[in-house]
Parts: sequence; C-alpha cells; structure tokens
Amino acid sequence: MTTKKLPTDLPAFGGLTLKDVGEVAKMTMTRDEAVSQRGVNETRRGYKNLKGIQQVDTNMQYYVCPSYLQEWLDTNKGFFLKPLHPSLVPRGILGDGPPGCLSGDTVLHYRRGKRNSSRPITLQSLYRKFNGLPDEKNPPRIDAPTFLQSMQEDGSVKYNRIISIIESGEKVCIRITTSSGSALSLTKDHPVCLSDGTFIPAGNIQKGTVLRMKGSGLARGTGGRKPRTIHRREICVKHHPFGNFKVVEGCTYKRMHFSRIMVEAHMNKMNLATYLKRLKFGNLEGLKFLSPDHEVHHRDENQRNDRLDNLEVMTKVAHAQHHGKSENFNVEYVVSEVVILVEDAGIRMTYDVQMDSPARNLVADSFIVLDACSGLCSD
Repeated sequence: MTTKKLPTDLPAFGGLTLKDVGEVAKMTMTRDEAVSQRGVNETRRGYKNLKGIQQVDTNMQYYVCPSYLQEWLDTNKGFFLKPLHPSLVPRGILGDGPPGCLSGDTVLHYRRGKRNSSRPITLQSLYRKFNGLPDEKNPPRIDAPTFLQSMQEDGSVKYNRIISIIESGEKVCIRITTSSGSALSLTKDHPVCLSDGTFIPAGNIQKGTVLRMKGSGLARGTGGRKPRTIHRREICVKHHPFGNFKVVEGCTYKRMHFSRIMVEAHMNKMNLATYLKRLKFGNLEGLKFLSPDHEVHHRDENQRNDRLDNLEVMTKVAHAQHHGKSENFNVEYVVSEVVILVEDAGIRMTYDVQMDSPARNLVADSFIVLDACSGLCSD
C-alpha cells in the first residue's frame, strides 16, 4: 500500500503549527479524499482548537512580541543578536501567533489575474474569494493570482501578489482616524507605518501621531476607460527658445513644465527667481537650456513633486523605456497624515494577509501596515 504525500505547502495552512497542519490535512483527506485549499479552509472553520505559530521573517522591519514571550525574548535575545560563533546564527525566530490582525470590514483595492483595473473589496469578502469559498456576491475562483497594494523600498505604492489570507477569529480592535477621514480598525499589536517609514503597534498610536499613508496615483492600464491624469505643474515665461506657445490677453508666452525650469535654473547656477527674471526680460545671453530631446523624470513618480533632488534629466527615449519597464499596474506615492482620533472598536472578526517578498506590507483603507508573514517553519 502506498501512502499519498500531503501537499502541506498550500497557502491555506498559513499560521498553523506543524502538528496542526498534519491534523487538518488528515481530516481534510478523510472527508474529501484529497487535500485542496478550499478543503483545508472548510476544515479550519469547523476546528476551533488550532494553535497558530509564526515564523518571523528576519528581513521584517518590526515584530510585535506577545507579552507572554517577552521575558523569554529579553533573556535570549543576546543569542540572536550577538552569537558566539557564526555557525550559531539563528535562521529565524519562532513566535506564537501573527503580529496583529485587521478587521473584516477593512477596504482593500485588489486586482485579479490579468485585469488592468482595480476594485474595492472588504477583507472578509476577499478572504472568501481568495480561498475559493462560496460568497453571495462573489462566486468562488482560485485559479488566478491576486494582488494588493504594497509600499516599495523607494516609497512608491505598487500592486504586489498575495500569498495567503487566513481567518484569525474574533478579537478586540481599536479604530484609528486621520485628518483626511481615513479610518482603520485593527488589533492593538498590528504594526502601522509612521511618517518616517518605521512601524509601531497600533496601540501606541495617539492623537497627533503622523502616519505614512497612500496618496493619489498615476493612472495606467485603465482597461480602455479614459485615464485619470495627474498633470505636471506648468509655468508661462515670456522668452524661452523652446516650449509651447500660449496667448494670454493678447500676449504670447511659452508654456513650460515647472520641473524643467527648476532644472535649467540649477544648470545656470541661479536661484529660481533670478532665472525667471532673465526669461521675463529676454536676457538669454549665456544661458543653458535643456534640448527638446530631453525630458525631466520624477524619481518618486509624483509629477507634482518638483524638488530638485526628485528630478532627473533623461532623453525622451530613455524616459519612455523607463516607464515601459513598469508593469501595467498603477504606481502611486505616499503622503503624511495626522491622527485625529483613536477609539475602541469592540470585538470584530479579524483576518491576516501574507504578501509576497520583498514588500511585506499592504495598504488597508489607505493605511500602510505590515503583513502577517504567516507560514510554515521549514528550518
């Protein structure tokens, strides 16, 4: 008699101990005669005594240690941080439970398969959709990759693939509201991004704390619909060898991108006011200008951020190639917002999301939070 090998690498097993993985797999196999992602989730819903276990990614910027493990960690952290010999360097820390959870009513923007446009969906609905569970509005479908927004190392926000979504049970949550009206309900131990890019537990956030949030986006891949354009800042100057003509009250001006004027002022070693004065009165002798074959690129993809350190001169061909390398997904940027209210949100059903590396975070109701980083410990 041959023994079937159980596919214990399914995303649906995320957040379980190795022992519980075996139990869930056996129960699923007995009932369905096969182990599938949908079957594992069905078993987990009916088996409430599962104990979660979390493999901490050593590349994570932050990990919230449960209070009952803090004493052990304080005693042993020297072993992890300053090993006596290189061979003793641990390959990871094993902690009990994921670092915080998000409320099921959290709104996310997701993409599925090759779809160009994004759609809003609650985390609870996405959990069911992602795991192929029946939903009154969304028919089950588990054959296409699914994407959520994540903050990248350069500060931009792009779509990143989901690895797994698990149900974490009913937990006490708090609700954080910012000056723009954005609000998010989550557990106190879930790490949230501050304006400087570091993460702290949501329970440490107070009124007046400044958070890093998702800002407006650059429209790309709109599925045939008219794109939502964010226009560059422009300025009209009286005299310039290049630029488009613009007539204002009978006077002819040259319309230029403000970013281009900023770069040219720097090229001529002048401040902006002095350079604009030269262009106003037509004193162009000795001035240097960017050729029409060159364009000014915004490094952070925010076309209204005309700080000199955010601008880079490229040829038109190189500029087109640069943007052509981006996937057909929206690229967005981040902004800072002030917290105006932190309040109790009561007991809510919560969920954990694991994102693909290296961007182990996600955008939830415009907040940037770390993902669950759940998975089996293989080392």
